[in-house]
Amino acid sequence: MPRPVAIRAVAPITPIGCGAESFADALREQRCGIDEVVGFDVTDLAVQVAGEVQDFDLDDYLESVKSYVDRSSAFALAAAAMALGDAQWEPTAEQPVGLALGTEWGCLDSMALFAEKITTSNPKFAQPLLFTQGYVNAPNSLVSIEFGLRGFNTCISCGRTSGAAAIACAFDQVRHGRADRLLAGGVDVLSRVLCSSLDGKTFGPLGEAAAMLAIEPANGDAHLLILGAGQAAGAGNGRRAFEAALADAGIDADSLDAIVLSGDPAAIGLLSVERPLVENAQPALVSWLSTSVGDTMGASGAVAACAAALMLRFGIMPDARHIAVVSADLKESCVVLIIGKAD
Repeated sequence: MPRPVAIRAVAPITPIGCGAESFADALREQRCGIDEVVGFDVTDLAVQVAGEVQDFDLDDYLESVKSYVDRSSAFALAAAAMALGDAQWEPTAEQPVGLALGTEWGCLDSMALFAEKITTSNPKFAQPLLFTQGYVNAPNSLVSIEFGLRGFNTCISCGRTSGAAAIACAFDQVRHGRADRLLAGGVDVLSRVLCSSLDGKTFGPLGEAAAMLAIEPANGDAHLLILGAGQAAGAGNGRRAFEAALADAGIDADSLDAIVLSGDPAAIGLLSVERPLVENAQPALVSWLSTSVGDTMGASGAVAACAAALMLRFGIMPDARHIAVVSADLKESCVVLIIGKAD
C-alpha cells in the first residue's frame, strides 16, 4: 500500500534568498532578484540582466575545502548541506539517504573550459579534473561522495521540467517503499556559454538556482505532504498532467492546498482565460517565479516546490506574480506536483 510522503526540509539557493528562512522572507516581502549580471562579462551579449545568486561562497556551507567545483555542483552541494542539516539526517549504511536531482544544462562551464583547452592548446595539457566535472551527473556524484549518500541515486535531464520530474521520481520511490530518505530537486546555473547560446531565445530574464526537498515517509509530526504527481506530453498536456496529479492524490480540485506546475514558461507564466484548469481557484497555485528569480530552467520546478511548501508552512499569501492558472496546451511536457498540509 502506498505510504504518505512528508516534506521534512526545503533548501533553496536562489537570487532572492538562500535557505528556507531567507527565501520565505523574500517571498513574504515580494523581493526581486533580477539585476545586472556581474559574475561574468556580458558586454557583447544580449543578456544583460538575470536572476543571479550573488556573493555565493561554497565555504559557507561545507567544512571541506574544494580546489575546483563547477558552479552547478557547488549549488547542489550547498543545497544538500542545508537540506540534510534542517532535516537532521545523518546518512549511514543502516539509514541511507539517496538523491534525485534534475538539471536542464548540467555543468556547461566545466565542459566549455575543457573544450577550450583541447581546441586552443596542446591536448596533453588539458586538465582531467575539468573533464570529470563536466558530466551532467557530476553534481550527483560530488554530493553523494561529500555526504556519504548510499541510497537511490538518479540524475534526470528532461529540459525545463527536470527538477519537478526528479521530485516526482523521488516521491514515487518513497511512497512505494523503495526508499525511506531522499533528497530531491533541481539545479541550473548561469554562465557565459549558456547566455551566449540562448541570446534572444528566452521567454524572459534567465535565472540560476538550486532547490532540494528532504522527503521521507510521513509520521505523526509531519506538517507538509506531497500528495500526488502527474506528467504528460503532447496535446493538452497541462490539463492531462493536472488531472493525473489529482487522481494520483485521490482528491478533487476544491481540496487543493498548493500545486506546482512545471513546463513552458510562456504558457505557465500567464493567466489563462481559455480552458483554465481550476475555475475561480481559491488555494495558492504556485507555479512560475520568473518575475522574482528569472527563468531558472531545470531548477524551476524545484524552486516552485520550495516556495509552495514555505507558503503553506508560514501562511504566506502568494503575490499575484506567483499565481497562475495554466492553459490546457503547453509547448513542452508538463509536470504537476500537489503539496498539502498534513491533517
